[in-house]
Amino acid sequence: MRDILAVLAFVLAAAGVRGQKSLLLAILASLIITAPAYQATEGQRSWIYLQEIVVAAGFIPWAIRLGRIHIKRHFKNMWVHLCILTLYIVVCTAFGYLRLEKMDEVILRSSLAGLRSGALVLIFLMASSIPLEQKDFDGIVRWTCTGLCLLVLASALHVGRIITLPSYYGHEAALGTVQYGILWLNRASLGTYAQFGLFFSILLMRSRRLPYYLGAPVSGAFLWLTLASFSRSNVLSVIVFLTLMSVFAKGKRVANLLLLVVLGGVLIALATILPAVSERLASISGGSEVEQTLESTGRLTGWTVAVKYLFHHPIDAILGVGFDCWGYTIYRAGGQSAGHNLYLHVLGELGLLGGIIYLMFFFRLLLRLNRARGSGGDAEPIGQLSLALLIALLVGSITAELLYPTVTQISCMALVMYTMGLIMGRLNHPSAWPQASGGALKPALESTEK
Repeated sequence: MRDILAVLAFVLAAAGVRGQKSLLLAILASLIITAPAYQATEGQRSWIYLQEIVVAAGFIPWAIRLGRIHIKRHFKNMWVHLCILTLYIVVCTAFGYLRLEKMDEVILRSSLAGLRSGALVLIFLMASSIPLEQKDFDGIVRWTCTGLCLLVLASALHVGRIITLPSYYGHEAALGTVQYGILWLNRASLGTYAQFGLFFSILLMRSRRLPYYLGAPVSGAFLWLTLASFSRSNVLSVIVFLTLMSVFAKGKRVANLLLLVVLGGVLIALATILPAVSERLASISGGSEVEQTLESTGRLTGWTVAVKYLFHHPIDAILGVGFDCWGYTIYRAGGQSAGHNLYLHVLGELGLLGGIIYLMFFFRLLLRLNRARGSGGDAEPIGQLSLALLIALLVGSITAELLYPTVTQISCMALVMYTMGLIMGRLNHPSAWPQASGGALKPALESTEK
């Protein structure tokens, strides 16, 4: 299996050097294939580097073409921002393993941290540096939605016991259900993939590139997978996304509210016909239930352990313990292997300094998307839906690390960076903005970088 995946990685890498669009599609294919590609080795620390191989192979020709093609670098200082973040992660991880007294792993772990974070940065940079016309953007979005639909299909066949897929927690736990994850994706990862599928299907419907009679059942399928994954963090995130989607759409609030009612009805219906799901969701229906749920899932304990550790270790709180070191650190401190909170996790691994650099990236994306959502033209629906998605993920990350490349969330973070880069690439094209007419090419985003 590993040999087949390695061959696929190099085939995609070769395809990605043909051109800019080929590179985007090759990265996309690696994101979809990664779901079944991850196979844990000893200690579940080293997994198949499928995306990294594709990105590394495409980097040099991409950099050469970037120098030849006249591209307005509206996001140049954001690129510097991400490069500084990657360098900080490498240095922070090296010092982190030194403090953990793992001298023999310092070079290896800091290098792997740089490889992982650097690949995520390059995915965003490659996608955002290519200004996309609407037809090219729509084509890639369709392929992305189709690839995610394959994951829904695989999940449905597994639930129906037509096929048996391996589970993140083992074959027996996966039998007839996806609540324990499938294909080496845990429930949070599976729910996040489903949420992005819902986003892409609605984006295609909003831009009239997908008929409603096809888009509605596709959106319903992604809602089903979100519920079937048993990820309450993603259910919360989806509810926030659908609500903001209806609020942000100026002049289309009635249509969006109707869509929200329909999707909400589908959500309730699916929860009703899936007893285990309705029972799990009932645990977040009231204050006492929420507290009990947080206690039973270890979240309150994890948060308490994390806060106490950071309070009593000010150096770690400022500088961080290093990439992929937080779980080990708080396990030694209080027996918890995960804190289930993005913000505490980032603060723990990267410290206050690195945490600000990391979270500022998403804050800057929020500002750009907010600018786009009220601009008119093709940028408006893209900005509205993308802003709603990013806010929803930030809210859902209060109870899970949905926006951080932990070992189990690396593939999801690659999808996040790819999606945001793709959106920025579309917004970088003058045709997305109503200000562009004839030869006057001056996207509104240019003013935000001054």
